[in-house]
Amino acid sequence: MPLYRPGAYDDSIRSKTFTQEVQHAKLIYQDLEDDLQDFCRFVPPVPEHASVYSTRLWGIILRACSEIDSQLSGLVKELGSKALKPNIVLYRRYEVRLELAKFELASRFDKQALRPFEAFAKNKSPGWWLDYNEIKHRRLETLQAATLGSSLQAVAALHVILYRQWGDYMFPKRMLLVAGQQLAETPSEMFSVMKTPW
Repeated sequence: MPLYRPGAYDDSIRSKTFTQEVQHAKLIYQDLEDDLQDFCRFVPPVPEHASVYSTRLWGIILRACSEIDSQLSGLVKELGSKALKPNIVLYRRYEVRLELAKFELASRFDKQALRPFEAFAKNKSPGWWLDYNEIKHRRLETLQAATLGSSLQAVAALHVILYRQWGDYMFPKRMLLVAGQQLAETPSEMFSVMKTPW
């Protein structure tokens, strides 16, 4: 059961989120989000700071994209791929089933819309993934690619993938009362899911 769809509560799906593998994925995500939040205390993630680069952001991008690669590799394998060395081209081919391009997140800092897989809809690799490849293979010459914008998109992309797999079972909503209205909030401190494929 690799892809989440909202529906009636299913205890068997919920129990799978407590496996060691899924819990490790959640901890990795939370560590990345915490590190990005720490950076954003000094450099707010607003559009005018998107091109700020740093060795700290370099580490966040490498870790986030490595986990994205691992998660997508497992997903396409569950969906039937026999590829020995899955890569971004293969992941784009599975977009019809994954529907990652349909997800939109909002940054909780300034409500800017984030669509980290938007390029998949055009069978292209996202800019943050291209930046990841640049800094992974030629870090000394391309440190300027380790930007706040790419870091934000990469961590948002990992959020999308984990939500796509586990949805509210991994990111349970909590109800808040704001100005007399109940609002559902996910536990992420950085992102809110605004649009999904369903």
